[in-house]
Amino acid sequence: MSDQSSRSNSSLASVLSPSLQELERACRLTPVLGSVAARLAALVEDLSHPPMVAVFGSFKAGKSTLINGLLNQEVVKTSVVPANARVILLQYSDEPTLVGFTSSGEKRTYNPEHLHSIAFEGNESFAAVRRDLSHLVYGWPHERLRQMVLIDTPGLNATFEDHALSTGDILSRVDVFVLVTPFMGAGRAGEIEFLRKLGRTVDLLVINRIDFAHEEEGPIDEQLSQMARRYGDLVNDYVGVSAISAIRARENSDSALLTKSRWQQFTDTFDKVFRTRAQERKSTNALRQLKGTLNEAGNAVNQLVRATRLDLQTAYSVIRTTHSDRLAARSRLGAWKVRSSQSWAETVLDLSGIPKAIQTKIQVLVQELSGLRAEMRANQAETVKCRSEQVRFDNRVRTS
Repeated sequence: MSDQSSRSNSSLASVLSPSLQELERACRLTPVLGSVAARLAALVEDLSHPPMVAVFGSFKAGKSTLINGLLNQEVVKTSVVPANARVILLQYSDEPTLVGFTSSGEKRTYNPEHLHSIAFEGNESFAAVRRDLSHLVYGWPHERLRQMVLIDTPGLNATFEDHALSTGDILSRVDVFVLVTPFMGAGRAGEIEFLRKLGRTVDLLVINRIDFAHEEEGPIDEQLSQMARRYGDLVNDYVGVSAISAIRARENSDSALLTKSRWQQFTDTFDKVFRTRAQERKSTNALRQLKGTLNEAGNAVNQLVRATRLDLQTAYSVIRTTHSDRLAARSRLGAWKVRSSQSWAETVLDLSGIPKAIQTKIQVLVQELSGLRAEMRANQAETVKCRSEQVRFDNRVRTS
């Protein structure tokens, strides 16, 4: 990533994150906005990390091998049978770490040595743990992970609806899509259908295992070009490589094999695509997610306002009847006070750097909360007045 791109990401995070954190804390004060708070927390977390690059493709296309090649070490497991059962986000950490997230957003910390046991099928002792998780975040000390978060996904042997990319919020958080396809199976109907349902253009098509190419079928570049054309406008760019040959070449210091694997051409193309598309996509995705989250927050606040007014109106109607009912109403008011929060209206947001449309939306939410708080105070004052009148009435009855 260029220095300019890094500064852009840092600037976006510094502008949005403080205000989003304040709004998240305000939302967490009531169960009604719990889901909004969770989405805001995820967005803040995304803003603190570099752009996300999803590497996906069919089983045995070489996704994990490609990632291991980029990191120059076997970080994720490769297998002769379908293995990866959960999305794995690989991000920078000074030392290995492993955190799992449930579908409800709960965070769980694990021993990083258990990555393969938890993430991959086959180890039944971790089956219950694996079943509860939506994805894993694995921290690893590699310089490339300072620039990007790499996402290793299950193979496309599952249907689109069952595939991990189509569940949760992973899809909306991806900034760059990299499709890995085998040289001998590029452009298969099932793969094309998956891409159409994905609804996002693939930024880079990686045609892996070019060592299977036959010279009698023409120059390798022409073969790669023909394969890329099968995808039409579903992909933006393509490159051929043999990831396994590149890894073997580096292990054995075989420069001739490394050249033949076209690893340098792959990394150059990969880095070019990342530099030109990742940061713009990350900013766009962040603002798109924020818009949806704020809309959800606005709807929830409106529902809360309506429900609260109805609840209070019912309570004050009961207060004006009998003493026993008045005690019940007081209990209801106390429960409502616990469910909501007296500190909502005091939440002060730093909105100075947020784009105008976002700023306006957040201010509307804060005004709604302030109005709700003011109304609650007025109603509580009315309650005190009613109680005083009742006390005076009771006294007059006793003395008469």
